[in-house]
Amino acid sequence: MKTTMNSAEALKRLARQRDLEAWTVLLERHGAAIQRVSRRILGDDALAEDACQETLLQLRDRAGAFTPRPSMPRPPRQAGSSA
Repeated sequence: MKTTMNSAEALKRLARQRDLEAWTVLLERHGAAIQRVSRRILGDDALAEDACQETLLQLRDRAGAFTPRPSMPRPPRQAGSSA
């Protein structure tokens, strides 16, 4: 099921009721980026996996402590851009 829930709403729902759909949204939207940053900082796949898991568990356990910033629109892509 596709959801249109944004990250701020997902955090609120996760904090209030440990909502599984909200948790899934956050994992799908941010999990890979957390993994990439962990790998880049630590330089080791196993350590990065541990750091990523710990970060996500902290997110789950402290979701109510986050104050989401207002979303900013993404700038338009430049013609010929591969990104």
